[in-house]
Amino acid sequence: SCYTLTPSMFGLVQRIRAPTAIKTIDTCKLCSFTAHVGQIAHMSIRQSPAVQSWLDKQDPKYYHLRKNLDTGKLVFPLYSRRKQAKHFKRAIMAGEIDLEPTTMQPLRRMKGHMRERERPARQALIEQKMLEMPKQIAQYKQERREARQKQ
Repeated sequence: SCYTLTPSMFGLVQRIRAPTAIKTIDTCKLCSFTAHVGQIAHMSIRQSPAVQSWLDKQDPKYYHLRKNLDTGKLVFPLYSRRKQAKHFKRAIMAGEIDLEPTTMQPLRRMKGHMRERERPARQALIEQKMLEMPKQIAQYKQERREARQKQ
């Protein structure tokens, strides 16, 4: 089977290859990924066999619901499902999890504050104005001298 990620952040599509269903080639408009067209079965990235085998190698307290042996109560994993999904995606991008042909959107970066995003442009403008400052000061002093002489 061939896996390809959908435009949703962590959605995974498994293309089931049936000999009668594969007739054309489909190209993704977002990333130019080409795949055989066939039946499509949607599944989460967590249910992928490659991710499951990677999970088996990890410490279960971070990813799995487990039972406390002393109290018998359920203990939730230390990572939320959202954080787990980010870890899966980072592992896929790092090559630790080897899915079959995949395309993925890059991880979203935090938007931050507007002042932080505009800081480089603002610093460049300040640098440019500081370079012009001696000329402006000289021009101002010249104008003030001329104004004093007229009085």
